[in-house]
Amino acid sequence: MPFDTQLSQENEQRFKSWLAVESKRRGRDMNRDLFDYDLRGYWLNGGHRDTTGRGHMPDKYKKPNHPTFSNESIYHDGVNYIGGSWSGDSAFVPGATNLQVHGAANLQKYFNRVEPGVKLILPRK
Repeated sequence: MPFDTQLSQENEQRFKSWLAVESKRRGRDMNRDLFDYDLRGYWLNGGHRDTTGRGHMPDKYKKPNHPTFSNESIYHDGVNYIGGSWSGDSAFVPGATNLQVHGAANLQKYFNRVEPGVKLILPRK
């Protein structure tokens, strides 16, 4: 996928070791995040968590197929991949890409399940 940071063979081995340790530390298989998050880019650039206190990784490496892909992602280009925008930690306005990939109903289901304290602000029809 074009949204994965390419690593040298040496760094790929380091990344895989980090991924195994991080999966154990977090108590879940982080390989599942590779689908919609550029974990290699995250790892290569220090693997720092965001400052929201919710334990999320920052939006910087979210791929366009992530439900909360935003304008904070390095993959948001404002033309082909248009992410949503956050209003602090309390509300999310989806962008064209969020709506195209997931649809309004699926985004609402995602927010109800994964982001219960965050208001999803959908465009009016």
